[in-house]
Amino acid sequence: MNFVEKLEPIRVLEKQSGLSRLLIFLLLNGDCNISYMIDASNINPNVAYTSVRKATDLHLITSDYDGGSFQRIRMLKLTDKGRKIAGHLSVINDILAH
Repeated sequence: MNFVEKLEPIRVLEKQSGLSRLLIFLLLNGDCNISYMIDASNINPNVAYTSVRKATDLHLITSDYDGGSFQRIRMLKLTDKGRKIAGHLSVINDILAH
């Protein structure tokens, strides 16, 4: 595997706006519904829905409807893989903040 191939997996974070912020938000705030995440994180709704789709495809989050709710509420939850990546992204974000 050459150098370019080794860096290919991280391209998804570079290409999908809002994905890193989505993962960090879920790490810091825990499971939540998608509407709350959009309101609280200040991520544009179109970007948020695309990021949720990409994170779900990559198995970084689960995005299921809450069966116990009266309304159809779409709940977001980090997977173990997503929690690990979000943890590293959170550290990077903290370094950038200082």
